[in-house]
Amino acid sequence: MKLSEIDEHILRDLWIIENEVSKNGSSIEPFLKEEYENVLTELENLNLITKAINSIDLTSKGSIYAKSIVRRHRLAERLFFDVFEMESILIDEKACRFEHIIQEDLEVSICTLLGHPKFCPHGEPIPEGKCCKQSKWLIESTVRPLLSMKKGQAGKVAYIHSLNEKKIQKLISMGVLPGLEIKLKQKQPSIVFNIGYSEFAVDEEMAKDIYIKVLQQ
Repeated sequence: MKLSEIDEHILRDLWIIENEVSKNGSSIEPFLKEEYENVLTELENLNLITKAINSIDLTSKGSIYAKSIVRRHRLAERLFFDVFEMESILIDEKACRFEHIIQEDLEVSICTLLGHPKFCPHGEPIPEGKCCKQSKWLIESTVRPLLSMKKGQAGKVAYIHSLNEKKIQKLISMGVLPGLEIKLKQKQPSIVFNIGYSEFAVDEEMAKDIYIKVLQQ
């Protein structure tokens, strides 16, 4: 389904109103204006909303779609804030544009890179995606912290789990990216690992947030 940006903005705002109204105090009143009539009719025809004289509600189909828009928007905010160090006052506008071009595979990559964050920079919850649920299962099976690996053991980077954007940036600059192979060379006095042909030494504080999918020996 391909919707316009205004369609997605309305669906996103309706989802927030329905699910987080106690926090933000927003209302549907702005969307009841005549200028939105055609857009709302289009969304109703697509079975994404139902509307009456003074009410607009998401259908179950519309709620699922709108939730994914909220997720993409807040992941985009997290990306701009954590990786690009953009000021929080500027990230909402950038995220509004970026959310419309994030496809599912890119969404998963961004979420994995950021360590499946639970909150956006403004403290609002990021709806959980399939990759987040899969991550929980992997942690219990094949994914483990780099620090738990044995000397000489190899694996692939699963994700970075940190709320410290400077730490995330430093690790990314080393090439610690999801899917890349990593090999632990030593654990004392510092943690040394290889990524490709490059070797890096970090302290325990830096290494503890790197999670690895261990390769079968």
